[in-house]
Amino acid sequence: MNVSTPLQSQGKLPMHEFVCKLLSNATPQRIRPGLTFHFFEQEYTFTCFEYQALYIADEFYRTRYAVRLEHGLESLSLSRKFFRKVCSQLVRHHSICLWGKRSKDVTATYELIASGSVGNKRPIEDVVGSFSETQTDDDYVAALYLDASSHRSLLSLAYFNYGDYNLRVMSFCDDDEFSKLKSLVSQYSVRECIIVDTVSDVDRKAAASVRHRAADADDASTDDAADVSADELRLRRLIRVLERDLDVFVDRAATKSLLLEKDKQSALAEIAGVVCPASFGGDRPAAVDVHWARGVQDVEDAFRGNEGGILSAMVALRRQQKLEQLRAQRAAPLCDAPISLTVAADDDEAQQLLLLDRAAISSLQLLPETAGNNMGGAGPMKRQQPASLLRMVDRTCTAMGRALLRGWIRRPSSHLPTILARQQCVSFFMANPRLLATLRESAEFLKHFGDLSRLLQRLRPPPSLRALSPTGSRELRDLLELYKCVSRAGAVCGAMSEPSQLSSAVVDDVATHARELKAACDQCAPLLALVEEIVDAEHLQASYGRASGAKDAPRHEGEWLFRARFLRVKPSLTAELAAGHRELEATAQQILSLVAALPAQLGVEKKELHLDRSDVHGVHLRVTKRLSSKVLKALDAQKVAYRVLSQQKAGALFLTKPLESLLQLYEQQKATYEADQRGVVLEAWTVARTYLALLQAVADKVATLDALASLASVALVYDWTMPRFCEQLDAGDAPRRMELQGLYHPLLRDRLGASHVVASDLCVGEPCAARVIFGPNMGGKSTILKAVGTAAVLAQIGSAVPCRAAVLPLFDRVFLRTGSAETAALGVSSFLAEMAAMEEVVRLATPRSLVLIDEIGRGTSTADGFGLAWAVLEELALANRALVLCATHFHELAALEDEVCHAPGQPAFASLHVDAVVSAETRDIHMLYRLRPGASDRSYGVHCAQVAGFPDAIVRDALAIEAVVVGVADRVAASRKRPRCGADDPSDAPVEEAAAAKRSR
Repeated sequence: MNVSTPLQSQGKLPMHEFVCKLLSNATPQRIRPGLTFHFFEQEYTFTCFEYQALYIADEFYRTRYAVRLEHGLESLSLSRKFFRKVCSQLVRHHSICLWGKRSKDVTATYELIASGSVGNKRPIEDVVGSFSETQTDDDYVAALYLDASSHRSLLSLAYFNYGDYNLRVMSFCDDDEFSKLKSLVSQYSVRECIIVDTVSDVDRKAAASVRHRAADADDASTDDAADVSADELRLRRLIRVLERDLDVFVDRAATKSLLLEKDKQSALAEIAGVVCPASFGGDRPAAVDVHWARGVQDVEDAFRGNEGGILSAMVALRRQQKLEQLRAQRAAPLCDAPISLTVAADDDEAQQLLLLDRAAISSLQLLPETAGNNMGGAGPMKRQQPASLLRMVDRTCTAMGRALLRGWIRRPSSHLPTILARQQCVSFFMANPRLLATLRESAEFLKHFGDLSRLLQRLRPPPSLRALSPTGSRELRDLLELYKCVSRAGAVCGAMSEPSQLSSAVVDDVATHARELKAACDQCAPLLALVEEIVDAEHLQASYGRASGAKDAPRHEGEWLFRARFLRVKPSLTAELAAGHRELEATAQQILSLVAALPAQLGVEKKELHLDRSDVHGVHLRVTKRLSSKVLKALDAQKVAYRVLSQQKAGALFLTKPLESLLQLYEQQKATYEADQRGVVLEAWTVARTYLALLQAVADKVATLDALASLASVALVYDWTMPRFCEQLDAGDAPRRMELQGLYHPLLRDRLGASHVVASDLCVGEPCAARVIFGPNMGGKSTILKAVGTAAVLAQIGSAVPCRAAVLPLFDRVFLRTGSAETAALGVSSFLAEMAAMEEVVRLATPRSLVLIDEIGRGTSTADGFGLAWAVLEELALANRALVLCATHFHELAALEDEVCHAPGQPAFASLHVDAVVSAETRDIHMLYRLRPGASDRSYGVHCAQVAGFPDAIVRDALAIEAVVVGVADRVAASRKRPRCGADDPSDAPVEEAAAAKRSR
């Protein structure tokens, strides 16, 4: 997506001329994804122009009646509330730039105040408000480099995280289908991707000519490898995977020749100039666990000569930071806010994650936006959020903890030390429920903790590149919120170190968290003292008291108009503020005295003459309509100059000349005072920015404690058990096993209650590491598979699991295949989609993978489906050696237990089934949902059809035909003859005998 947004101010050009200059390009014939929409902030509305105004009118208003002509330009004005709705839709496919003025002066120029795109919505949300009521992941803009010189797919992926200002770069090898990239893009929630184009101009022209010839011939298949280079074909395949399979917006605007303008050393210098902030002197904060580069040499050492990583890092930085545009108006150091650089070694990032593809994330119902409506809601007519694992375990108190927990669930770890450290902290909180309740429920600790992460995002940009509020009140409010957050973080440390709160010894990891958090809070003490020094706490407390009660009622009518609302800088802080405050108080007192004397002078009661304020007329006098003529005649009689502002139904609005003069004097004094106050706040804001690294450390530690406390709270409520890992218990290459006692699906228990859920025991381990589960429809086979997958995810985020006891191996991937839907737009049938998914499982599964298959071989003939199911399961068990659970209705697969072995006496498969009881009289089926050893010989599909309400005649015929077909199949199996092709194929016999039985009836 190409975001070409000029960041320079337009000088003294009028707005309509600047708009013409901004939209000087030819009007596009069609609004395509990637277009940049420009909006201009005015007093109460946001305005767009020309073809963009027409597009919004057509798409959202469904009419062009609201479009008006202004200075020869078609324009459309949107209210703030409707503008937020428009932005929430536009930002899914387009970029947005907001232009505004830094002051209310009519001669002030428009400047860019915020810009956002598909992968970075937060700058727009900071201006207009959040687009979603639910917490979602940060959408990232990623840069991707595909190494064309390698025979294998060597990829370098870089993305910039606005949450902690971290630039992450990872390099890894992938297959021709980019399977690992699919998982990483899904788990990191990448919505926009810039491809570093390494294809030469000659190859690009050849590719364009091929596309033109294909369009002329109306033949979409004209994609000749002879006319297009291998590099171009590989890039196009990569783009097709991103756009079609992952729904990611792709931009190929960044070319290698454009990025490496001079040489690699200049590229490293550009990265180092952004990553190494001069304001920190290159010192790495002890509390921030990131790689902190100190110069060009350190950046070069971090990349270890990886040209793809360097290129992708440059693209990610240029897109997020707008380096080229910011350099043109750079009035302060470009990036004096600390940006950390994390460069993962080859495959390190992928090896430390439990890889989940989109199918697994959706089928396991990990996130609300990917979960279906099964197990959630109370009926089809009741609109309720779908059930999800995140919604169940999210009992966090802070926005930072909620975002971190969401990231853990989306990206579970496969790094054992990380998992064990989280387990120790969760176990500590579970052993100390009193401390857990104190931290979560007390307003002094986590309950009312602010969103420190979002505050730091507003604090990071230097004042010269940020649209500060005219009076500094917004920045002063943020400083006060920082003060509250750090103070509460210090209180959390105190509570965790209080011996009376603890029932067990503090484990090392919890003590480390508390120690690091306390150290960061202690180093922020000067910042807290600064906020205490500048904020007028007495005035703040009095303002809140007046807002909630009437103890300090105004002595004069309209006195509230001249009181500073809630927040202000202490007037005694500087001599200028003190003098300005005295002048304001004196002028306000003169105004109030003048207004208090007017009722007697005009012959009306005090309650009939009001001093009021409106957005249009400012401060004014208001008298009821009944008395308006009397008051105006009295003013004329006393020769008092006045000006009628408006005649309304509520009365007349007017100003006397003496009052208007005093109000103008008050506004001038107020502007001077606010300018002095803004200068003080700006200095404090600049000082606060030097504490960014420490404040980020506080935010990270508090978020971690909040997320761990949430997991502990859920484990205590549902009585979950902390799992153990085979790698933790067994030394060396011990057999990998999975033992789950009393396993149940957490979402099912949360929906139905503990009394309606049947727990199951499951034991799978080497060498017999594959299980085939048989049983009736609706018997709970799919639920058991999803419960196993959910337990694996919970275990590898460091949480307890819904079991009585659990031993699990560390998995590198979890595959869950529950059938695929038909995709007519892509020309893919449901069976072809299922086969493609299974091919990916067979190709990618390793001995450390967990494979969960719910029905394989559906959508084709019984013989074909059975053959495919047998071959796939045998390959997964013998060649891939993965832990496999497969639910099926092919009862013949029970023979796998006898036929497929690793060695004599070492079967690779075992059979399980779920119980059901059928009444002999009514044919009613009762599911027991218990997992038992051994195979099952029936699926009870006809009985399930009876439950669904089929007529009795159909049920009787189906049972009769089923008996005939099963009898013939048993005779064929007993004969043990190989099926032959031709008219005498025994597979035709069941159909013929069933038809004969139907004719005889």
